[in-house]
Amino acid sequence: MVIKSSGLKTDDALIFTGPCHLIGVSYTGTIAKISTLTIYDYLSADGVAVAFLRASSVTTDTANPTVNLMFPGKGLPCSIGIHAEMSAAEGSYIIYYSL
Repeated sequence: MVIKSSGLKTDDALIFTGPCHLIGVSYTGTIAKISTLTIYDYLSADGVAVAFLRASSVTTDTANPTVNLMFPGKGLPCSIGIHAEMSAAEGSYIIYYSL
């Protein structure tokens, strides 16, 4: 299995179009904005949400906490594609996926 990366993103983005597997997400948000990141199995935010991440102050960096979410094995199947939607324009993320 070859794992691909979205590269560092700082805004909403269509990550991949077509069938794939969501392997994981690394998300750094901001506590001040209570930012969230939602991953959809679709080409936009109109699809089915398959993952939801929220910035949390329980990490060592309380101003810009990082949340990592990994799916074991072959990952989470996405039949249409992967779209990422941020609740605030502050934060960054990397999505890992395979074909």
